Amino acid sequence: MPSPNGQLARANGPDAQRHDSAMMRETSRQYERCHPDDTFADLVRRSSFSKEDRRLLEDWLVATASHAGRPMAEAHLPVIFEDGGATVDAALVAEGLRLRPDAVPSMLRDGSITSRFERGTGEDDGRVRLTFWHGNLRLRVVVDRAGQVLQRLRLDYGRPRPIRSNKG
Repeated sequence: MPSPNGQLARANGPDAQRHDSAMMRETSRQYERCHPDDTFADLVRRSSFSKEDRRLLEDWLVATASHAGRPMAEAHLPVIFEDGGATVDAALVAEGLRLRPDAVPSMLRDGSITSRFERGTGEDDGRVRLTFWHGNLRLRVVVDRAGQVLQRLRLDYGRPRPIRSNKG
């Protein structure tokens, strides 16, 4: 799903707008009313590996946001899981690495931005950690199964310093 400026970034194997808990509860209530043999939690779980369920989840979130009187853009998911990796909104990566969103896709392709995709295990099951590096900056984003950002951390390593020897 493209960001408002139409750009996507691909992480090989993350301030984005997020769904608040009230909207998620309302989406769950509406979904389960229409699908009595299924649960919203199962839809969210399946969306991490099923493109059809991922699109269905996105549609339900957009519909709930629309009925709540919110603009459709607020229903945007900054991270979408597909094909064993994640598609990440370029605006999320650009903000974290202090870049322009339109520059992110080409910088990922040419290797000037590198990335890592890690799936959580144990108590972190259902979470994914996406890490992006560019120059002296690192952006770490933790998301849930639905693609909502749970945590963002930017670390600036500063300018590299020469290593000095104590040999006299």
